[in-house]
Amino acid sequence: MGFWLARKTKLNGFLLFVLAELSYITYHAGLTHFLFAHIIAEVCDALALVTIALGLSKRVAPLVPGALQHR
Repeated sequence: MGFWLARKTKLNGFLLFVLAELSYITYHAGLTHFLFAHIIAEVCDALALVTIALGLSKRVAPLVPGALQHR
């Protein structure tokens, strides 16, 4: 179960990174005309890095052959 939670956390971090980049693109392409889009992108980038780091730092219990595994 720990592996799937860590994987989900990393994927959520990557999603935050994608949203940040989309915010950057809309601002620099002139589709949005407010500077707050840049701040939103910076916050999403910071949250993405923290989320991905948390997902990578979670320990995963090793699978032991012959032992009962909880699913």
